[in-house]
Amino acid sequence: MSVIVVTKFDASASALEEMVTGRHKETVLQLREAAVAAGAIRHVFAEDTDGKLMVVDEWPSEDAFRAFFANQPAIQQLVADAGVTSPPTTTTYRILNSPDRI
Repeated sequence: MSVIVVTKFDASASALEEMVTGRHKETVLQLREAAVAAGAIRHVFAEDTDGKLMVVDEWPSEDAFRAFFANQPAIQQLVADAGVTSPPTTTTYRILNSPDRI
């Protein structure tokens, strides 16, 4: 069963939103293609209630996510350009097999 990976960054979600729809749009689309090729099932940027950036991904395994994330210098550049100065926090959740899953 796949995993959900939630990564929280100490950065403004709105600043990143502007970047990924503007000057970094091509980079984000290239990362999307690479992530799908590496096994990514879902990916979404989100804003928490404090206006901070959160990323929610679904991957086949935590190892697959970590391998992709660690080997993408473009991600580190996006994070730096968004003003992130501290490491993100990442939490992985195993998806439960339940009959009501959508």
